Formats: sequence, C-alpha cells, structure tokens
Amino acid sequence: MSDSAARDRDVAETESAFAHPEVAPDRSAAYGDHPDQVVDFY
Repeated sequence: MSDSAARDRDVAETESAFAHPEVAPDRSAAYGDHPDQVVDFY
C-alpha cells in the first residue's frame, strides 16, 4: 500500500469516527484535581 493510500484511509477513518453526534455519559467520576482527570461511564 502506498503512503498516499494509507494517509487517505487514515483521513477517512478519522472523519467517520467524528461524524457521529456526541453522546453524553451516563455518569462521570473525577480521579484527581485536574479538569482532565475524569472518567466517563456509558
């Protein structure tokens, strides 16, 4: 597979993954003080 084909496939997969609407988690829990230290439960 050429580098170009691999790049095209990666772009298509990323666009597909982010094309879906956001889903809110059923529950979230913090495991630290930083805002990024959270785990979402679906």
